[in-house]
Amino acid sequence: MIAMQVADPESEPLMTSSDSTKNFGWNGYAKPSAGLHMLRNVVMGEQLFDLAFSTYARRWMFKRPQPADFFRTMEDASAVDLDWFWRAWFYETGSVDFSIRSFLEIPADTLEMAGAPIGTRAYVLSVGNDGTMIAPLVLELFYEDGGTETRIVPVEVWRHDSRAADTIVVTGKPLVRIAIDPEQLTYDTFIFDNTAEVGFVAEEEALDATESTQLDPYEIPFEEEE
Repeated sequence: MIAMQVADPESEPLMTSSDSTKNFGWNGYAKPSAGLHMLRNVVMGEQLFDLAFSTYARRWMFKRPQPADFFRTMEDASAVDLDWFWRAWFYETGSVDFSIRSFLEIPADTLEMAGAPIGTRAYVLSVGNDGTMIAPLVLELFYEDGGTETRIVPVEVWRHDSRAADTIVVTGKPLVRIAIDPEQLTYDTFIFDNTAEVGFVAEEEALDATESTQLDPYEIPFEEEE
């Protein structure tokens, strides 16, 4: 329901004056709460968010803080650049709409050239963003043995292009499927294109599939073996 409300083309920026807001319940209560929930559980992490929020409470108790004071304190106390989040969630009507363009396994010989440990599996996930807001990638990994794992790729994955991004998923056992934010923690507005089997290539990306797997060894982030 929150994702649908966020994507509503007639929604207003959260910072709209209360006298001019059409949907005061949403702008005054639900959207701020939803945004802080995403900020704590996806963007910053519980511990860092709680530290920054308690710093804000101590710093501004018995005073009259403005929204900008809250924004600055959260960044100052956490040392995290959150400009993109404040702008999209509070001053604009941004929404997330990720989609998987391809999910391909990196060939074993490429991993060997990169110095990967024996048994390592690696996959290239190409993601598109048809929305107007960026966010971390919440990945649900489905392993061949039936196990699952959740990982969060930081929002910096979009630093070069807010419309498309590639990330490498390194595992110790084979994957069969991957899903982006199945629980809609980032309020993705359309989740039906967020799941793919290994080897998936969207139709519009078919011609570039070969290039997607031809990565230079130095682009694959493996740690040195002890």
